[in-house]
Amino acid sequence: MIIFTISAEKENAAQDTGSQLIKIAQGDMEAFSSLYENTKTAVYAFLLSYLSPHDAEDAMQDTYVALFKSAGSYKPGSPMAWIFGIAKNTALMKLRKSRLDTTLSEEEWSRIEEGSDELTPEDKHVLRQLLTGLAKEEQRIILLHISAGMKFREISELLCLPLPTVLSKYNRALKKMKKALKEESEHGQQNA
Repeated sequence: MIIFTISAEKENAAQDTGSQLIKIAQGDMEAFSSLYENTKTAVYAFLLSYLSPHDAEDAMQDTYVALFKSAGSYKPGSPMAWIFGIAKNTALMKLRKSRLDTTLSEEEWSRIEEGSDELTPEDKHVLRQLLTGLAKEEQRIILLHISAGMKFREISELLCLPLPTVLSKYNRALKKMKKALKEESEHGQQNA
């Protein structure tokens, strides 16, 4: 069974991200490079929940350019929520221009899976199968909570949804995933 947990390393990474943003505001390119390496998988996964792979690549570049330019406006708090806010605005601007509705392709899943070191290849495959059965908003909430390690309150603020709605959608998505996993398990046992 897949258990989704946020490690102490991710919590430390969030603290590091905040201090890196402060250094970036002072023009520290090494901090910017480090921040990019530490956050690129989560930002890309988030952008993919809105955009096609090609547009997500472009939006990712635009996100980090905007992040660099506006690092001085970062107020200590939740650095990933601040970064995702920039990514969301970038994605929405791209969507307004193109009006695309996308689903995640093999290339997109590969990019997300590369950044998920704690999951085994089997877990990644199962997660992929389970996520494809969810609505876009449910996918976003699950990916933000699992991949990016965001708290539900941060997800609520980022997606402009009431906290109870985020919790409800998360729980509904988990139930759908558990049901699909159970059906897959039963189907596998019948074929064995």
